[in-house]
Amino acid sequence: MTLIAFLVFYVFMFLIYVLPMTLLTKWLCRVRVKDTGIHGDTFWGTPVYMTFAEMETVEPRSILGLPHLRVKSFRESCPTLWLPLFLADPKAFREHIAAQTAPTNPLRRSLESGNTAQKREPLPLSLGSLTPASPRR
Repeated sequence: MTLIAFLVFYVFMFLIYVLPMTLLTKWLCRVRVKDTGIHGDTFWGTPVYMTFAEMETVEPRSILGLPHLRVKSFRESCPTLWLPLFLADPKAFREHIAAQTAPTNPLRRSLESGNTAQKREPLPLSLGSLTPASPRR
């Protein structure tokens, strides 16, 4: 009897919560990929455009149980972009991102590594311009 009640509960939760939330979120969270960047939404649903060059960090997150990638820009004025991972054609999305971005791009690296957190590689520092500090006496 408990197995049947358990199954009924999960079917009920799927029909009442997961399915409507997925459909609503798919309708609200539209992602448009251009050659230079991505049109998407912030956490609060505000439209935002972020170029591939200004992406600094990518972190996997979950909103109401639905997987997303939180993409932050190095620009303070650019809001955080939330990319849903339940896209209509995720393979085409990954291929387009791979074709348009450099191998060091954090979004590309995150998608290729199974949606793990990624950070932009720091710019190389020229060690020839650094001189050791003299000790103080």
